[in-house]
Amino acid sequence: MEWVEGEGTTEDDAIVDVMRRLGVASRDDIKVEVIGEERKLFGFGEKKFKVRAILKPAEKTHLGKVEESINILQKLLDYMEIDARVDGEEKEDLIHLTIFSDYSGILIGRRGETLDSLEHLVDRIVNKNIEDRVSIIVDTEGYREKRREELNSLAKRIAQQVKMTGKPVVVASMRARDRKIIHIALKDDEEVETMSEGEGFERKVIISPRKTIGR
Repeated sequence: MEWVEGEGTTEDDAIVDVMRRLGVASRDDIKVEVIGEERKLFGFGEKKFKVRAILKPAEKTHLGKVEESINILQKLLDYMEIDARVDGEEKEDLIHLTIFSDYSGILIGRRGETLDSLEHLVDRIVNKNIEDRVSIIVDTEGYREKRREELNSLAKRIAQQVKMTGKPVVVASMRARDRKIIHIALKDDEEVETMSEGEGFERKVIISPRKTIGR
């Protein structure tokens, strides 16, 4: 879209003129720059204000991808012959998909592994175009929040043990999502530090006394 000029006897009139030319009803829809003002020959007569404006880019939304994600997840559940309904919405640039079903235990799986697999499949299908990626979260029965609270409590209990014994503790192998929760839970703790070690599914989190200068 190119810049469009407008003019009027006042600055507001000039803005109204340029809005009319661009076909918008709200000033919030355009970016305005004042070009200047001028008078008729020899400085006499009415002032004439000139402005130029351009349409602001529309806010980026992923409504199409929300619908696509819902449909894909619903089809996956149908293939699994699980009676379920999927709702979805976009919040904070994330697509949140929620499954409503009487079989939530099966859908969650051991430590959320089935839920993670469904999430991974939907993500791979929806995000075929890497330039327009959007993060997708699949949940049921509020499992994601419950798991986060459980891992936060675990991290704090182990951190307390590390502080008392002065010895590092290795947390059992877990998925990348869960390791991230552990790291975030303790990132502001001045007495312990966390690090990941290992490869693939054997990657673990180690919680250790924080090293200080002179120690």
